[in-house]
Amino acid sequence: MENNREVLLKVDHLCQYFRLGRKDLKAVDDVSFEIKKGEVFGLVGESGCGKTTTGRSIIKIYDITSGSIYFKGQRICAGTKAYKDEIKLQQSLIKELKKTNPADAAERIEAAKARIAELKIEIQKAKFDHNHSDREYAKRLVKKAEEDYAAKLEAAMPSIQISFQLNPETGRPMTFLNGENVEDRIRTMEVSTRVSPVAALPFVREALVKLQQEMGKEKGIVMDGRDIGTAVFPDAELKIFMTADPLVRARRRAEEMAVKGEDTDIELVLKNLQERDYIDSHRETSPLTKADDAIVLDNSYMTMEDQLEWLKKIISERFGA
Repeated sequence: MENNREVLLKVDHLCQYFRLGRKDLKAVDDVSFEIKKGEVFGLVGESGCGKTTTGRSIIKIYDITSGSIYFKGQRICAGTKAYKDEIKLQQSLIKELKKTNPADAAERIEAAKARIAELKIEIQKAKFDHNHSDREYAKRLVKKAEEDYAAKLEAAMPSIQISFQLNPETGRPMTFLNGENVEDRIRTMEVSTRVSPVAALPFVREALVKLQQEMGKEKGIVMDGRDIGTAVFPDAELKIFMTADPLVRARRRAEEMAVKGEDTDIELVLKNLQERDYIDSHRETSPLTKADDAIVLDNSYMTMEDQLEWLKKIISERFGA
């Protein structure tokens, strides 16, 4: 009796490919199974082996007639085939009515068109349910990954040591992480695209503020940063809030990266700068903001020599030096 149950869904040798650059990436390879009436079917396997792709491929290929399909606890598809079949019937009806031209043809054609419009709305609703559940599920995955990462980073904070050493050749400071020179690496786009979300974590801000304040406790220091004049050294004798046109800033950063041999796209650099500005100025802990007593320096169209002359003038006025 068990073997005589109706087969509701059957898959024979299912394969699924995705286009990746110029190559086809095989996501699902030769999957076969059937689901009989009354059975509960689950796809189980290791991460990345194609469970989700298989489930969605089934839906795409067989176009469920009615009802809903639940995958990983989420409704990812509501049936649309019945709606599509009825639309075809209504369209055929309209064609026949136009040919035969009965007395009530106009009224019946309008009714058929109205029904088609209703059916199309139902199809769009089903697609929304599918896409919306995908987005919500993706958001939850991202949030969970971020929380896990933040927890691991917080646990590792005591073992993270940041220090600076002067480069005798350039006369500029170099950044060291646990004894390793990372000065060039922290200036790459790979880091730039990830730095703001990490910098916004409260325990990261607290640790960095403490480190920076320790470095400046003896004074006689010039320090730059996005919250230096507000959170790190709110009582600094002189605060300069530097700004420039976003496109000029992007051009400068792209040139700096090009000198180091990195491929640069100025539009990508500009987008990254704007995203960082937004994130840093809207974070809850130590946001990027101008201190009330800071002097604004817009260096959009100034050379380095122009800036140094401007700074000498400000310092002279402030300290009489």
